[in-house]
Amino acid sequence: MNTVAYWLAFQSVGLGWQSLQPLLQHFGSIESLWASSNHDLRVTGASPKLIAKIEAARARDVNQINHQIELPDTAVLTLDHPHYPALLRETASPPLVLFVRGNLSALSHRCLTVVGTRTPSSYGLRAVRLITEPIAADGVTIVSGLAYGIDAAAHQAALASRGATVAVLGSGVDTITPYGNHALGLAILESGGAIISEYPPGTEPQKHHFPQRNRIISGLSRATVIVEAGVKSGALLTARFALDENRELFAVPGPIDQEKSAGPNNLLKLGAAPVTSADDLRAALGLDNHRLVTETVELRADSPAEAAVLRLLAEPRHVDELVAISTLETSVINATLSLLEMKGRVRHLGGMHYIRIP
Repeated sequence: MNTVAYWLAFQSVGLGWQSLQPLLQHFGSIESLWASSNHDLRVTGASPKLIAKIEAARARDVNQINHQIELPDTAVLTLDHPHYPALLRETASPPLVLFVRGNLSALSHRCLTVVGTRTPSSYGLRAVRLITEPIAADGVTIVSGLAYGIDAAAHQAALASRGATVAVLGSGVDTITPYGNHALGLAILESGGAIISEYPPGTEPQKHHFPQRNRIISGLSRATVIVEAGVKSGALLTARFALDENRELFAVPGPIDQEKSAGPNNLLKLGAAPVTSADDLRAALGLDNHRLVTETVELRADSPAEAAVLRLLAEPRHVDELVAISTLETSVINATLSLLEMKGRVRHLGGMHYIRIP
């Protein structure tokens, strides 16, 4: 049974993971929770307010929801889906449902978030290029919000390096916003990146969506970089989410007489790490020593077959390609992939493509 509509109905009435997790543990599945009676819910200790929200969700037309989210080029990832981004799942309030338009594998690579003001200086734009382009060329996915200014510059820097980039929207993925960056959004998709949102297709941008989407922007990444931001910038909310999740936070120092430097300079005073080159980020992203990364993979492998497959899956590969470039039999490849997937070491991206989980 397709349970996406259940997850989306709960999300649509404002229910989050913190409220649903204990109920799912009690009932065992999203289907059982959906079918539960009010008496069953009261037995769990659920508050009347929570039960009312659950009732509001169950009043939604499931068939209509399923019809609305059927888009040919969009993946729908519920929180229990194997392709749901692992780092985002670990956050305090992950979206119950993510809509992904584009290349799913862009979300399975190491990610770096780069955000800042919508009105950058020439210095800020140069800083984005100097920091982001080398990191994207290293194979790190650059995450930002497709907003004007620093966000757009981060996406463009990734594209210039032929790297992957992911844009997190405050609208549905079928409505690329802001509209002035529509062409940039299409370029992201065409280059092998992705556009994602927790809002269903057809959702127009709303002011209150953007603070919420900032938790996704930081939640996808091991580290967040603030380039330029005023003291009331939304980028500082992204920084706060990163700190709350114990993720690495970096800030680009700026001229002390510029308002746009106030945000990152204050973050530096509070303990954010300064970043003046891509090398400052490589250690935080596990890119400082390729040999060490390779050796770690081999040490964590439980057999020679696992080690061989893991080494080949530093980038997405089809099963047939693994067979062609390795010395292993097809049956061994398939059995090893199944075992590694159960161990959480590799991820199936669909269409028999796999990638190693960092």
